[in-house]
Amino acid sequence: MSEEIICKLVQYCLLTAFTAGISLTLIPAHGNDISNNRLENNEVFSSNSGASRLLHSRIEYRLQKMLEARSSPKGTSQEQPVQIHILLDGPLTAETRSAIEKLGGRVEIERGEQLQVLLPLERVSELAALPQVRYVRLPHRAEPRQETRPELYRFAGDKSGHPNKGAHPDSSSEGVFVTSAHRLHQLGITGKGVQVAILDRGFQGYRNLLGDELPLEVTIKNFNLGEGFEGNNHGTAVAEILYDMAPDIELTLVAAGTELEYMAALDWLRTQEVSIVSFSLGFDNLGPLDGRSPVSTAASRLFDEAGILFVTAAGNEQQNYWSGTFRDVDGNGAHEFSNNDEALNLELRAGDLVRVILNWDDWGEDPSRPRSDQDYDLYIFCPGTVQFSPDNACASSVGFQTGLLGQEPIEQAFFAAPMTGTYHVFIVGASLETGENLLRLFIGGSQGKAFPMEYQNADSTLVLPGDGRGVFTVGAMDVLTQQLEPVSSLGPTWDGRIKPDIIAPDGVSTVVLGPFFGTSAAVPHVAGAAALLKSQDPNRSAQKLKLLLQQASIDRAFRGKDNEYGAGTLALENFVANGRRSPFSGIWWSPSQNGHGFFVDVRNDTLVAAWYTYDRVGNPFWLLSAGPMGTSDQYSGILYAFQGPILKSSLSSFFDGHGSTVVSRGMGRLDIDFINSDEAAIKIQLNGDNLISPNTFNLQAQPFLGYPAAEQNPLIPYTSKHDGLWWNGQQNGHGFFINIQGTVLTAVWYVYDSRRGEPFWILTAGPMKSATTYSGTAYRFLGPSLPSGTDIAHHFDAAGSTINGVASGHLSISFTSDTTATVAINNVLSVNETLQLERFGF
Repeated sequence: MSEEIICKLVQYCLLTAFTAGISLTLIPAHGNDISNNRLENNEVFSSNSGASRLLHSRIEYRLQKMLEARSSPKGTSQEQPVQIHILLDGPLTAETRSAIEKLGGRVEIERGEQLQVLLPLERVSELAALPQVRYVRLPHRAEPRQETRPELYRFAGDKSGHPNKGAHPDSSSEGVFVTSAHRLHQLGITGKGVQVAILDRGFQGYRNLLGDELPLEVTIKNFNLGEGFEGNNHGTAVAEILYDMAPDIELTLVAAGTELEYMAALDWLRTQEVSIVSFSLGFDNLGPLDGRSPVSTAASRLFDEAGILFVTAAGNEQQNYWSGTFRDVDGNGAHEFSNNDEALNLELRAGDLVRVILNWDDWGEDPSRPRSDQDYDLYIFCPGTVQFSPDNACASSVGFQTGLLGQEPIEQAFFAAPMTGTYHVFIVGASLETGENLLRLFIGGSQGKAFPMEYQNADSTLVLPGDGRGVFTVGAMDVLTQQLEPVSSLGPTWDGRIKPDIIAPDGVSTVVLGPFFGTSAAVPHVAGAAALLKSQDPNRSAQKLKLLLQQASIDRAFRGKDNEYGAGTLALENFVANGRRSPFSGIWWSPSQNGHGFFVDVRNDTLVAAWYTYDRVGNPFWLLSAGPMGTSDQYSGILYAFQGPILKSSLSSFFDGHGSTVVSRGMGRLDIDFINSDEAAIKIQLNGDNLISPNTFNLQAQPFLGYPAAEQNPLIPYTSKHDGLWWNGQQNGHGFFINIQGTVLTAVWYVYDSRRGEPFWILTAGPMKSATTYSGTAYRFLGPSLPSGTDIAHHFDAAGSTINGVASGHLSISFTSDTTATVAINNVLSVNETLQLERFGF
């Protein structure tokens, strides 16, 4: 091995001794005859007595290897104390505290039955032998979700007019402009009065940025007992972005490293007047991916019990995982990644620092008190290995999972690659009861670096606590292309929930890190956006902020929330004027029923629903309901009859002569329950009068898409500020409803053939030509439709809901501002005219 590699390895071992331990042996490849590939011996110590094995089973394998390295003749004595995580059989007693102190230890954090202790390494075995101690291990540590790509440093937009350019004019986040946060700044919405906390590993260099890239005054609190408050500059870069997004927030900086430090920090934040927490760290593969891990439940409780919005990173691990069910067809104990292939090949370069973490679904009912009895071992073999024997492994992790309290279903191997080439990763079932566990294998380098892996899965690659039920999980998109970053982790969770919740920019400028990539950079954009919305209305709860943040997104992939983009990409444009449309805005209909569809427009907390229909003698009118949403996904309000909105055109018939006056005639009630963005339950109760019979009916509705979803192009998302009803209040006729998904526009207009007196819809749909212009073929069709069996559905509906795809001319739309548009009608039923429209405001 070269001197340079030995040096790197020694440095890596010293760096990880307190964070991850050492599970490493470097042995030249050689061949030992063995009958099969089964790796059987996982005993570390020479003693095989029952008492010794029990004691060793209570010590994590990484700690055992550190003790072994210390006692080895080739090893070096390590007199420095190490941080130890201890699980007790109950709350810490005075006797146990005294015993720990006599061993030279100091209790750093006490949280229920768990302790973090600073202790000389050589006293670990004595610590594990204390009567109250059930398990000892090295602490799990949260890692930054940062990618470093200095070769991609670039300027992404005009920063003129930014409120806090300060002494570093080129270091303001370009995400401020991509998300349109600057538009809110111009209206004086800057996060004033909102307290936001950043929880991170460290804030090195923050003092130099106070009053410039950071507020003049900040509150600081340190829980990172191993590295200190300024041991890392990652949190400083996060704070720069958050301050760019919300330049008048009250900012608190909190440092933590281990899981108990993290939880202690969350406990402290509960006592502060903090509304939002930004967390750009994550725990890699160190718990169940179903929201039940201790770090995930702690964050969710912060939301559920304290009403604090916890914004966290999805992770940058899309290319770092393999997952699947353990299988061993040939019965030799080794997992088969595919037919007759028991090794996952891994390409490494000499000197690469590598983490390999195996996790499986044996966490029990309480993952904070695991007792795994499904025992797997992990082996990594160097290039050129002839026989895959335990003695030949470059690195391994063969810890105990015998059902004792504290034993986690995790194996971890950390090593520096001694040579360039193809390495081989084996998973061995050492002692299994079921042998059908879901395995999750993580392989990564420093700062989440991904290595070429023979087998790899992109799904379910989230870091913890990004799987949490109450947390708001953020993925990353490139600030220039607005495409999903190829490293951004995907859902779903193990229990099938969609994650992430939203996507935000990365690749933005900072002072301390230069270009800042990864979900670490995306998180503060969302936390800052939440602070802006909170300052706009201080009464908005954490739940309401989550809803609004998703409504303030542009749907990018499949309609509705998905495991890549979540609800979509963060966009604040339409909070500037008329408010932001929600994913519930659009045309809702039931293809299996006759009648005409609902137009639904939701902006901020207000819903407007309009339904064009007929009375029993065939006269048309609108049913309108409008008012605040009762909850995030439910509405209930009075239905009114009126004759608008209207629009003059020679395509319109004599029915339009009624004019545009709203007739405030209560007709009943409308209740809408949005089950999700693709399904709604609509209940209509009609009181009845001389033209309408009393009736109640329930509809199962779905959104109407006027253009094939597969052809929608999500790569250039225009902000949907033009969605909604468009009309001209000074002219007669019936209004357009416009809906934009990604770059695709759908416009429908209910009109009449004035020559025949027959109603129909004019539909046009397709990709927009630019952010403000559309041109496409107009089609005549007889849907969408809503309910049959009532006299409110006129006989014209008998034709059903089938789209009659007959080209009937051409429509061009030009949005001249956020609230005005010009529509050119060309040869639609031989009509040619230009209409001036305005957006129906509320």
